[in-house]
Amino acid sequence: MASESERLVEDWLNRQGLPQYAALFAENAIDVDILPTLSEADLRSIGLPLGHARKLAMAATQLSGEAAVKAPAEPAMPQPAAEPERRQLTVMFCDLVGSTALSSRLDPEDLREIIRRYQKACGEVVARYEGFVAQYLGDGIMVYFGYPQAHEDSAERAVRTGLEIIAAVDRLSQASSAKIQVRVGAATGLAVVGDLIGRGSSEQAAVIGQTPNLAARIQSLAEPGRMTIAESTRKLVGNLFEYRDLGAHCLKGIDGEVRVVEVLGERQNVARFESIRSSQSDCVGRSRELDFLLDKWRRAVTGCGQVVLAWGEAGIGKSRLLRLLNEKLHSESFIRVHVQCSPQHGASPLYPVIHSNLRVLGFSPEESVDQKLDKIERFLELGDQTECAPLLAAMMSVPCAGRYPPLNLTPEEQKERTLRMCVDFVANMAMRQPVLYQVEDAHWIDPTTDEFLSRLVERISDRRVLLVVTGRPECRPDWLGLPHVAPLDLGRLGDAEIRLMVRDIAGGKNLPEEVIEQILAKTDGVPLFVEELTRNVLESGYLRDDGKAWVLDGLLPQMAIPSTLQDSLMARLDRLASAKEVVQVASAIGRNFSFFLLSAVMDYPEGMLRSALERLMRAGLVFPYGKLPQTEYWFKHALIQDMAYESLLKSRRTTLHTRILRALETHSPEMAETQPQLLMHHAQHADLTEKAIHYGWLAGRQALARSANREAIQLLRQTITLVPHLTDEKEQLATELDLQLALGQAALALYGYAAPETAEIFSRAEQLAQRTDKPLQYYSVLYGLWATHVINGRIAEGAELAHRFLERACQGAEKDGYCCIGHRMAGNTHFYRGNLAAAGEHLEQSLRLYDPQRHHKLSLHFGSDLSVAARIYLAWCDALKGKTQSAVDQVDRAIARSQELNHALSMGQALHTACVVAAVCRDFLAVLEASRRALEFCEQNDLAYFRFWARNFNAYAVAQLSNPEQLLSMRQELEGMNHFKRSIAVWWFHSWVAEALLAAGKTQEALEELETASGLIERSDERWGQAEVERIRGECLWRLEDTAQAEHWLRRAMASARGIGALTLELRAALSLCRLLEASSRSAEGREVLTPICARFDADSRLWEWQAARQMLGNG
Repeated sequence: MASESERLVEDWLNRQGLPQYAALFAENAIDVDILPTLSEADLRSIGLPLGHARKLAMAATQLSGEAAVKAPAEPAMPQPAAEPERRQLTVMFCDLVGSTALSSRLDPEDLREIIRRYQKACGEVVARYEGFVAQYLGDGIMVYFGYPQAHEDSAERAVRTGLEIIAAVDRLSQASSAKIQVRVGAATGLAVVGDLIGRGSSEQAAVIGQTPNLAARIQSLAEPGRMTIAESTRKLVGNLFEYRDLGAHCLKGIDGEVRVVEVLGERQNVARFESIRSSQSDCVGRSRELDFLLDKWRRAVTGCGQVVLAWGEAGIGKSRLLRLLNEKLHSESFIRVHVQCSPQHGASPLYPVIHSNLRVLGFSPEESVDQKLDKIERFLELGDQTECAPLLAAMMSVPCAGRYPPLNLTPEEQKERTLRMCVDFVANMAMRQPVLYQVEDAHWIDPTTDEFLSRLVERISDRRVLLVVTGRPECRPDWLGLPHVAPLDLGRLGDAEIRLMVRDIAGGKNLPEEVIEQILAKTDGVPLFVEELTRNVLESGYLRDDGKAWVLDGLLPQMAIPSTLQDSLMARLDRLASAKEVVQVASAIGRNFSFFLLSAVMDYPEGMLRSALERLMRAGLVFPYGKLPQTEYWFKHALIQDMAYESLLKSRRTTLHTRILRALETHSPEMAETQPQLLMHHAQHADLTEKAIHYGWLAGRQALARSANREAIQLLRQTITLVPHLTDEKEQLATELDLQLALGQAALALYGYAAPETAEIFSRAEQLAQRTDKPLQYYSVLYGLWATHVINGRIAEGAELAHRFLERACQGAEKDGYCCIGHRMAGNTHFYRGNLAAAGEHLEQSLRLYDPQRHHKLSLHFGSDLSVAARIYLAWCDALKGKTQSAVDQVDRAIARSQELNHALSMGQALHTACVVAAVCRDFLAVLEASRRALEFCEQNDLAYFRFWARNFNAYAVAQLSNPEQLLSMRQELEGMNHFKRSIAVWWFHSWVAEALLAAGKTQEALEELETASGLIERSDERWGQAEVERIRGECLWRLEDTAQAEHWLRRAMASARGIGALTLELRAALSLCRLLEASSRSAEGREVLTPICARFDADSRLWEWQAARQMLGNG
């Protein structure tokens, strides 16, 4: 505890408005005796800036030893803070009733004396409760409670002051010939306080906000000799007083109704918590929860992996429970991993895991790349994964060129291997020793870490791992229902448990009973409340450590512990004095902050800053990690950081974020590449809109390039919200257009072409493009609209957009690249409409125009690589035309090109087309293999549209090879997928279902399914597969023994296929017709139908149906 001399020096510095130098004065042993001897040079020598040094030197010359420093004998009024702040404030108004009438009856001198005695009596009561008299308004007084020094019970002090003023004035009235009374009112609310207005004797601390006006209006409702308070104050003081409800009132200048109560007096025999319960537990209130975790640990050690999700409200003790578990396991041999999620990095892939690794690796700026790589290799030895050093180096942003060969992975492959490495690392560590893996604050988790966590949960079921995840009540992961996962709901503590916790916080010593009772009354069992409020009491100066217990040196003021953590934290911040500014600046940096960055932002001398941080650590507000100057500090609780930050004026926050951003840009320029999201955060709060948008754009594009599409969407949407703050309208339009187009690419990959979210993005982009002069961006808009129209089955509209695109491209300067895209778009729409010849011409022209060197970067703006997109539709066309080998070759070339480019969406399309070609050719083993590969890839890369089709193809193959149930169940699932069930080619899915129903003998249901397919074809004008629906309809009618109609539909199917050049579908329909004719004793007629069709196939065709037809004709 501070000595009396140190306290006096600190009080003196506080009166000079420079409390931040208290720690520096103590460090240099400046006591009250030498204070008057200090010169400006002395103060400059210990690091004070010129202005502050001169100000303090001048003030010191007016002192003459300790007596001059000490506070006056009578109660001292607290002094205003040096800087204005935002804080909760209780404002009390006191007004002398009937002063006008008194002035007409009394001599002015007598009236003056009455008012003087009235003001003195009020001032004494206010001083006793440490209020601050902001202004004497003639016969009125305005008082602040909660400023300049916050108290846990500011509202209660205001009420008690009001009641005592009424009593004091009543005593004055009885002792005087003039009968006087007062009315008092109080209200509580947020205010900006601390600005000084006026000059000289009229100088006063101004409060900006509604609270003073509300308090004045509330006071006017009081009867003479009574006190009224607003409901906002009533909530804080609870049932400490007796009240009379005055109902809701509409007050002048105040929006809405305000409920008002009259305070009748202090309540007697206020109810307390239930009797104290004894407990022998040494885990302070969490014995049940701790035993639960220990039981899970014992199971995990035997090889039965366990997962526990511990959830509860903020401050309920989740982190504290983990610390207790670690303490209990201290003597055991195990590996501990701690991962902390961050609210500022919810869109930074794997940030918690990376940060956890950094703490273990202990990189320092002085280390060379080789030294860091050595550490990485040693680290990986824990999990027998030294071969993954290049991958971990990439994850940790450590360059490794020259030491390891390049990874040569696509972003999605690198992401997949990184996740696999992280999961395998934990699993392999568990083969050496049991692992306690802890993930804190999962409600802030980023999507990629969430994916890692989900995989880890599944993987460790047979490993020696206990995974404990903490989160707030909204944290409800999908894996919660797995057999080896158990929830743990943390409830509030009881009275006995709170007592034990208070004793622990107090160093194992007892506190006075009256202090404990107040803690019991106000904390309501929330551990964080208990911890923080107990520390407040210990720091208040009311208690003294006598070696065995904390004792009171005098009477404990009526200081009800506040019901809100805001009040408690503000009181702690105010008591920091010299260190308060440091904690406020640190709060703007974030939950954790480095000594280096803090010193760069603040203008404190290094010694003074270290002293301030030491004080913060002693106060239990922050804890350090690492050694100076690389020391990093963490706020012990996020709410402490929040309170410190919220106390800053918005203008001050803006200034601080500007300084932080400047420091990061100057001293850590690499963060523009490694953590652009963090720079965006500070730029946004610094009101540097252009920079915030720039860094948001970088972060979004970076996530997009890594196939972290969820993070990209989150970042780009956040950046778009900043665009309206740009001052130039043209810049607004152009910037938002760029962002919307990037957002569209992420949406295409994540949600799919058919999703309404994707369509909405490109619709907005079109509106913007029409108002800007950016022709190249307009191509992206047309493409996005075309894609969403076509995939959603609006092929006619898509064809019109493709025509507009191609026409515009042929007239543009960058002709080849955009003509290449335009021909591809036209080819796609011609294909879907059944114009296979025209489709082939456009697609071949697209490939002729494609230049790999010049055009490959366009894939980031137009969904997929241009050559891949052209080849996959050529493959589709060739498969329908009966050119099986050519189709397979086109798919293989598309896959190879996608791998070369490391582009996820291109690869997703290529793998999808491998399924398509196999399905068109009815090679179901190939469909099964291709669909499994496509499904795995699409799940790894969040490609929703192609994942949907991969599942469909897989179910189709299984249905044809063994079991149709999966396909039939997916039909039910499709009904709930509104953005898929009407998309392109879904008619094909319904035709598969019809075939499965027909095979199961459910012919009528099959015909109903075909009606759905036909309706979709008519709606979309998707004619490429119409022959298939007609063929299956003929098969159904044949099963119903309607031979004539069956023959009609099969011949119609052949004609439809022949009309578009789909030789494969024509052969399939002909085979069905030939079988029907053979069953009708018309075999010769059947052969006449089949022979010319078979002759049109290449001699080396590998289509199994062609082989079957030749055998039927006797040519096999």
